[in-house]
Amino acid sequence: MWLAWFGRWKEIEDVRVEVAPADYQLAEDDDIADLLLGRWGEFGFDTETTSPVRAGVFATDEADLVGFSVSVAPRTGFYVPVDRLASGTAAICSSPLWIKVCHNVWMGSTVGFLRLLCGVVV
Repeated sequence: MWLAWFGRWKEIEDVRVEVAPADYQLAEDDDIADLLLGRWGEFGFDTETTSPVRAGVFATDEADLVGFSVSVAPRTGFYVPVDRLASGTAAICSSPLWIKVCHNVWMGSTVGFLRLLCGVVV
């Protein structure tokens, strides 16, 4: 039985999957707003923070916002540092016309950014 299972494993191991090249870019807030205004639907959103640790546990109450990231397709993303924030993305994030798929929304909410930017309540 084990040999039959191993044979199946070998068959699966030989399968190759084509993966699209990654496209990650540094962006301005207004660039993200322009991108999203030209595209209705959903987008991925994530806050980027420092990672303080206290007693071996991530200390969310001590984390500082360093920026946010947005993705509109697999293996793509745009990072906006906190010093490039403007009002463009805030208007889109607070609008019900887009579906926001938020990663670690509890973290963004903890640092207050999602509450201010997107009106998200956790």
